[in-house]
Amino acid sequence: MIAALSSGGDASGAGAPGLSGVKISQAANHYALTRLIDMVIGAPPLRQAAGAADLLVHVAVAVLALAGCRALGVMPAVADWPAFGVFLLSFSFLYTVVPLAFWGHTLGMTWAGLTAESNGGEPLSFDQTARRWLGALLTLATAGLPLLLALGGRSLADRLSGSRTLAD
Repeated sequence: MIAALSSGGDASGAGAPGLSGVKISQAANHYALTRLIDMVIGAPPLRQAAGAADLLVHVAVAVLALAGCRALGVMPAVADWPAFGVFLLSFSFLYTVVPLAFWGHTLGMTWAGLTAESNGGEPLSFDQTARRWLGALLTLATAGLPLLLALGGRSLADRLSGSRTLAD
């Protein structure tokens, strides 16, 4: 069936019940192949949009935490920054790992229409989601250099966790 679609012919054959003799137009053929490629590589612009949305949530939590301190009349000293960093790392871990393990996507991924799954097509385990989170932290710590890997279809987080990101 894929061969028939890629050649622009008809979709007749044993693997296509109910489609015998249906002509596939060039536009439909192009759309089907583009959609298949986007599903496999996760559509890089969508990945960037999802990452930006998730980063926005993290920044909003940090700003709200600092605004809450100020509203309570507490001015965090430099000695308090490590505790604030632990709070943000804890939030980031829970924000990323729990939704990925239960639903296969974070809020940003949902907004962008992306889903993460294991290479075998099963839902991610907690171990895989924790490794995805570590991959995201490494990407952030190295100023985004591992994002160059994502141009090949799989990000550092995908590679570390044995998972893939698909467009819905």
